[in-house]
Amino acid sequence: MELIQPSSPSNENNAGRISNSPSRFISIPFVAGILLFLAPFIDIRCNDVSLQQVNGIGLATGFEIKTNNNSLLDHLDSKDHDISFNKSGKRDGNIYAMIALITGVVGLIISFLKFKEKWLLVIITGIGAAIALIGLMIDIRSQLKIDLSARADSLNISFGVEFTPWFYLAILAFLIGAFLGYKGLKEKNNKLVLIYS
Repeated sequence: MELIQPSSPSNENNAGRISNSPSRFISIPFVAGILLFLAPFIDIRCNDVSLQQVNGIGLATGFEIKTNNNSLLDHLDSKDHDISFNKSGKRDGNIYAMIALITGVVGLIISFLKFKEKWLLVIITGIGAAIALIGLMIDIRSQLKIDLSARADSLNISFGVEFTPWFYLAILAFLIGAFLGYKGLKEKNNKLVLIYS
């Protein structure tokens, strides 16, 4: 008959550390942040009426302002304004959105790899993607709103650009990824201190 020995407290603590390790969850925020690029990031509004929503991928790669026969934008073809739309309403991709998307993908790839500086790079990519999204917000608010307003001056129409909750969730997801990277770095440093002490 075998006697079963109770597990020692040190083994229980190690098991708890392994199960709560940030490395188990590090890829989740990056996956969420990237998937949120499929959701609408901005809402282009005219006199408090939504004209069009544009997702993060559209902002990164370029999008077209949709018009139809009844749209107010059809009347905004004045050649007197220096604007960045062509006749079809095509808007080029935004560099900040592209940087945020690429940085998020790089952060996701790094989260699956195992190498010495992994946690530091996870922190950098998480913060970098969040900063790029904040840069996108500043750029869109200044540039797109000015462009649309320039087209609407003659008709006394007010255009606005609002950011959706999905946009803010994407920023939060990347910041959570950076925070988990910080926790992983701290845990790694604590292990090194224990080894050398």
